[in-house]
Amino acid sequence: MKKIYALGVAMSALTITSVSAQTAIETSKCCDNWSLGLKGGAVTPMHHAAFFGDMRGVVGIELQKNITPVWGMGIEGQWSVNTSGWSRFPHSATVFDHQLLGTYTTFNLMNAFGGYTGTPRVFEINLEAGVGWLHAFQTDHKNFMETNGAASLNSWYTKFGPDFNFNLGKNRAWTISIKPAFVYNMNFPGSTGYNINHGYFEIMAGVTYHFKNSNGTHSFKKINVGDYLDEIAMLKEENYALRNREPEVVEKVVEVEKVVVNEVENPVTYIGNAIGFDINSAYVAPTDYASLENIANWMKENPEAIVNVVGYADKDTGTADYNMTLSKMRSEAVKKILVDNFGINANRLNIVPMGSNTQVYSTNNYNRVVLFQAND
Repeated sequence: MKKIYALGVAMSALTITSVSAQTAIETSKCCDNWSLGLKGGAVTPMHHAAFFGDMRGVVGIELQKNITPVWGMGIEGQWSVNTSGWSRFPHSATVFDHQLLGTYTTFNLMNAFGGYTGTPRVFEINLEAGVGWLHAFQTDHKNFMETNGAASLNSWYTKFGPDFNFNLGKNRAWTISIKPAFVYNMNFPGSTGYNINHGYFEIMAGVTYHFKNSNGTHSFKKINVGDYLDEIAMLKEENYALRNREPEVVEKVVEVEKVVVNEVENPVTYIGNAIGFDINSAYVAPTDYASLENIANWMKENPEAIVNVVGYADKDTGTADYNMTLSKMRSEAVKKILVDNFGINANRLNIVPMGSNTQVYSTNNYNRVVLFQAND
């Protein structure tokens, strides 16, 4: 059974998916939806120079995390290959003459306006924007001075452009991309900001591999909200049955518990009816106040009695630590009502959280309860 507490996250994702179809995106882990890409192409300055004559090769690598089917973030590195001298720039004696390292974000137009289909489309368009560190490997100091610092050794850049993606394979694990972009040197000596003469045009092709996720796919997975709503309705019915069960059912459970703890000299016994809870909830429904009033009346008739308010959680939902906290919250909620609404002294009520380590009922869903034990 999937973790139902993830339903809240899935419901919020309905802004991306079709409400009428009652579908949403299954929540993913931090290690999901990562991809690694390699790219290569050409870059040329946009100042008054020969467009092709000053063009040179560029290679790069990207590591990306898709947060949603629409929005992603990544880091990238790019290096331009020193194949020729740019007419207005000092020369480099290294294999690479420029590099940029930075971060970027992507926006999937297809999924944003057409909805996520459950698997990536064969063809998609992303908008990409980035920012980071720009460095020029300069060794020709004389030329650098004569050109009045025309090429900064260290600067920062911004980058904008579309990505044209072709998602391939049965599982859409591979993407081939065409990536044109404009890169601006934002701290060019003598000038700052967006200046066409201090920018570069690049066009690159890339291949990306999308790592396999915990859901067994290489992308986000859709879920049918209707299935969860049906399951929640069923669980509510079970909770109502639990709340309205006859007292003798509790007595039978007590007998089972006595067998389990038969090495204890004076095992405590349950009193009153159990208080049931919805999944992942510590809310006490008004329909349970009658049962709490019975507990309060019994305590008033037995003024020396101390009662343990024992909270439980089912074992199939949440981690052990989470369930321990949840069971404590349930016990505290019940205690607060007995104190505030029925005038019971708080010192006569002991909070005993059991989490999901101990299950009092064979039916797992019935274990989202608070029970009462007379501490003699």
